[in-house]
Amino acid sequence: LEEDGVDFWWMDWQQGTKTTMPGLDPLWYLNHLHSSDLARDGKKRAMAFSRWGGWGSHRYPVGFSGDSSRTWETLAFEVEITAQSANTGFGWWSHDIGGFCDGFPDDELYVRWVQFGVLSPIFRFHNCGDPTLDYRPWCKEEKYRSASLAALRFRSAIFPYLYTAAHTNHLGGVPPCVPMYFGCPDHEEAYHCPGQYLFGPSLLAAPFTTPAHPETGLAEKVVWLPPGDWYRFDSGAFYEGGRWTAVHGSLEETPLFARGGSAVPRDADNVTEWIVFPGNGESELYEDNGTDMAHDNGEFRLTRCTQGREDEKTLRLQFRSEGRFDNQKPIRIRLRGFEVPSL
Repeated sequence: LEEDGVDFWWMDWQQGTKTTMPGLDPLWYLNHLHSSDLARDGKKRAMAFSRWGGWGSHRYPVGFSGDSSRTWETLAFEVEITAQSANTGFGWWSHDIGGFCDGFPDDELYVRWVQFGVLSPIFRFHNCGDPTLDYRPWCKEEKYRSASLAALRFRSAIFPYLYTAAHTNHLGGVPPCVPMYFGCPDHEEAYHCPGQYLFGPSLLAAPFTTPAHPETGLAEKVVWLPPGDWYRFDSGAFYEGGRWTAVHGSLEETPLFARGGSAVPRDADNVTEWIVFPGNGESELYEDNGTDMAHDNGEFRLTRCTQGREDEKTLRLQFRSEGRFDNQKPIRIRLRGFEVPSL
């Protein structure tokens, strides 16, 4: 089957303790075996898709959280648990986007789940086959279809940023999604905002997880922004950090903030576009072929973008690259947050 094109295996197996070796979870060992076997020729990268198999299993699979119920409460819990799982090193969670079973049809909930999914490590639709659980966005009513497809396009565009975060995690850094207290351990507020998380080195995500107000049609999220300058990723609107703020949004909007001084790489029409926000800082873009182990032999490219404000009217950007990956794309710079009023 692998010769026919199967890339990896899904171990949909119930974890437990029934093995001849005391304390060994059989799923942990299955994950180890499948991961090792997939990389047996030393060329293909090891990958497996499985459930949590106990302590230490974070080194092997992309995880999934089981058969989720189709409720707002489940969505809110998945936002929280995805980030907090970084406490154990298990950072590559995926979920049954939209809900696996139970609950009632709710296209607004579906859209909000999709929007969270695009800002999580792994995006994956899955359900029990109930005909009311059709998660193909093009089958939805127009306003839900449009909002869902916009989110999916954003996911595709932001992939270079997420892939760079994955590389950092591979080298021993934190997972792509981490709780706020990872970045602000000395701030008490960071321990009281489980509905938001740091998404990679430059972004802060706070997906909507409650229905919109019936009169305004807007969803609400109370967000804590750490000290410093923050900008809405979509509009560039400036927010002063070190305080709580209420954010409202339509069905198409998701609260996503960029740290001041960051440059976020994304793919746009076969061009590497850097979204630059005011401030001083350094950002990275990691690239390789995504399939084999050639990166271990130097076939990669790591690009660092250093930026600084020399004065009110001057922004200096410097790009430096290392490695030898022959897939250089043209670079485009897009500035956000340089000429907008404060909020």
